Amino acid sequence: MFKKSLLFNVSEATFARYCKIHTGKSFTELVIEKRIRHAIKLLAHHQKTIKDVAYSCGFNNVTHFNRIFKMHTGLAPKNYQFLLQTNISA
Repeated sequence: MFKKSLLFNVSEATFARYCKIHTGKSFTELVIEKRIRHAIKLLAHHQKTIKDVAYSCGFNNVTHFNRIFKMHTGLAPKNYQFLLQTNISA
C-alpha cells in the first residue's frame, strides 16, 4: 500500500481511508478480490496446479489461498476447477 499512497502523494492512512470511503472495502480486501478474480481466470483457462495458481496470484501460502478462495466463491479451488472442466467437456 505504501507504493500506492506515494503514487497519489498521500499518506498510507489517507489512502486507506479513501479506498474505504469510495469502495466500502479496505485496500487489502480490494487486493484479495482482484487476486481471486485472477485465480478464477487461471483455473478456467489454464492447466495449472492449484499451487501454481496460488503463487501466480500473489499468495505465498497454498492453505491460505484455499481458505480465501473458498470464502469468496463457496468452493475450494480444486472443486471449482473440477466443475469448470466437467462443464467444458459436457
